[in-house]
Amino acid sequence: MTLLNGSSFIYSTSSVNAIDSIAKARGMTHQTVKSFFKVNGRELSAHNRQFSSKINFKVKDKVLASGNSRRYMIRTPEAYTLSYKYLPGPSAMTVDGQQARDFMFNLANLGQNVTIEYLPDYTSDQNDFDYKSIRARIKTYQESLIRRDENSGCYYYNVTIAFEEL
Repeated sequence: MTLLNGSSFIYSTSSVNAIDSIAKARGMTHQTVKSFFKVNGRELSAHNRQFSSKINFKVKDKVLASGNSRRYMIRTPEAYTLSYKYLPGPSAMTVDGQQARDFMFNLANLGQNVTIEYLPDYTSDQNDFDYKSIRARIKTYQESLIRRDENSGCYYYNVTIAFEEL
């Protein structure tokens, strides 16, 4: 079944194969799907995900004896925020079968540093994807329960998790 003309196909095995170039859109070859964001080597779901990133500049101002001031850049950690709407608790209930709310909840409660891998420069005509890997901490984690499906035993949440580079 075609979702968007020339952009992706869903097969009976529930795998999504991205088609990125014109040649691939014509059916000549399929692109292997790579996860956009991994935490500790485990892929996070793309189920209703929104992603944002920013660079936080940490600076220190120093006033010299002459009265002039100098600004020194101490570090520039990157910050990443993932927001999910209507995310199921177990990963088996997501559209792509990747890690969901339960994994992120357990990760946030551990309070440990994590390794993040993400694709920084994705373009549709690119064939080789290199992950950028950083060490980070979980800065914030928020969730709100929005639905309990007692028939399937699945709870659905709005989840926001933020990471900051160490």
